[in-house]
Amino acid sequence: MLHRPSPFHRLISVAALLAVAGAGEAARAQVVEKAARPVIARKNNEIHLDSFIFGNLGVGSAEATRSQFESQLTLHVEELARIVELGPPQKKKLLLAGRGDMKRYFDRIEEVRQKYLSDPNFQFNARVQQIWQDLQPLQTSHNSGLFGEGSLFAKTKHATLTPDQARKAEEVERERMLYHYWNRIDLGLELVNLDVGFTEDQRARLIELLRAETRPPRKMARQYDVYVVFYQLGQIPEKKIRPIFEDYQWPLMARELQQGRALEQFLRQQGFEPHEPEAPRSPEAKPTTNR
Repeated sequence: MLHRPSPFHRLISVAALLAVAGAGEAARAQVVEKAARPVIARKNNEIHLDSFIFGNLGVGSAEATRSQFESQLTLHVEELARIVELGPPQKKKLLLAGRGDMKRYFDRIEEVRQKYLSDPNFQFNARVQQIWQDLQPLQTSHNSGLFGEGSLFAKTKHATLTPDQARKAEEVERERMLYHYWNRIDLGLELVNLDVGFTEDQRARLIELLRAETRPPRKMARQYDVYVVFYQLGQIPEKKIRPIFEDYQWPLMARELQQGRALEQFLRQQGFEPHEPEAPRSPEAKPTTNR
């Protein structure tokens, strides 16, 4: 006679089967989790790396950087078109060249990314200092502009513009640079004034001296304008500046001049030549004195 298991025993058997099945699911989950750890770690490293790269470039993502460059390129071409009346083929060539500069820039970013992401042992936190060093040339290019001297855009502009167009564009660019430089002089002197404290007469004499002794650099960018002014001020011989100040002011002013001289290496590293000897001074370019 067969023995039928009681309902209680059937429940025990079902529970045992579920326990075995549950153990199997847990084991499989552990295997999947273990296999996923390197993928998750790589993704986290990639997120941290991209955030660090584009954050230090002043934007939040590759898309934002690309959009920023595209806007700058469009502005360059449209401004040039207004100055020299570019024809459609000329505009097309310049836009293609500028986008070539953008591609080269992002290729350089990708080289930095792959240098680290291709390393199976890469840990972002352990390599921050090295990443920062690799990022410096990219940051310099970003800050000084992709479409300046040596760029595909600049070379194409040189090859595409007629002699008359090139001459007119150069004249306008020099006048713009002079105007920009002289307007930034006032801000630079205001910052010096916070430390030194000088009168309106002393301020006017400093401006006159800057106009007589300095010339604008090859290019300027908003984040470095004041540094350029400080450097230029530091290049004026002290014997010409010293008579402007009282004895109690001079130690403070001398310190400002020394700090300005120390900026030369930094400006060159950022792609800014401090002087442009061939650029003529414009007698019409006047500094602002709004305070």
